[in-house]
Amino acid sequence: MKFDFSGAELFLAYWTGQASLQQVLDHPAYQIVFEHAQRFSSGLTEHDIEAVIQEKPSRFYGLEGLSRNLMQIRALIITIHKNEAPWIVKVHNTLLELFPEEEMHITILPNYRL
Repeated sequence: MKFDFSGAELFLAYWTGQASLQQVLDHPAYQIVFEHAQRFSSGLTEHDIEAVIQEKPSRFYGLEGLSRNLMQIRALIITIHKNEAPWIVKVHNTLLELFPEEEMHITILPNYRL
């Protein structure tokens, strides 16, 4: 089990103009977000991400007021980094209680979502 922060870091790089929208869309974390949205909501498009960046209304849930909440988002990422090892142990042990026969090869992909 591990955390992979590359999706969150890539989104921040896109927000600051250091990465392209296509790079965000191609990242596995955002492919999962888009697949989930297609299955369980009205879906998302690349225009929804662009709207978030421009601080316009978007169907991309949880990203309203991105610039206003950036310090909190960064603080959350730092908190996850600091607690990564003990949290992984706790989650792993809890999952083993539920699924004792399973191998736990899980990647947790924190995204920039409030």
